[in-house]
Amino acid sequence: MPKQQSSEIKRLLDYIPMRWLGMAVWGLFVLLLTTLPANVPLVKVLSDMIGNSESAGMVGHLGLFSILTLLTCGALIQWFSPRYAVPIAMMGVLLLGTTTEFFQWFVLDRNSTMADLFANWLGVFMAGFLVSYWLGLRKIYRR
Repeated sequence: MPKQQSSEIKRLLDYIPMRWLGMAVWGLFVLLLTTLPANVPLVKVLSDMIGNSESAGMVGHLGLFSILTLLTCGALIQWFSPRYAVPIAMMGVLLLGTTTEFFQWFVLDRNSTMADLFANWLGVFMAGFLVSYWLGLRKIYRR
């Protein structure tokens, strides 16, 4: 990739509204997938794609919430110190994951399981660890 093109991509990704837009779009996608009934075409297609077993559902939840945590950290780091941005992002996504599992009790053809809640939380903590580790390495090698 030419240097000019890569710098344009970096400048676009560093643009504040772009990070917030990415976080909001993915957050809405997560919210829709975790709260809509199972017979909605989007949910059904994605559920069939990864498999209808409980373990496949856990992998799906882990992926959804880890990506959301990464995007939220990326958006918040532009406004807050990483020391505060990472825990705030993690708490917000943990709250969203817990709330969506609670609301699944009231959605037709959906069930709320502790396994899904655990997968949500594991995705958040894995992403939070990766971001913290990456920021720590960045700080070490910047010296």
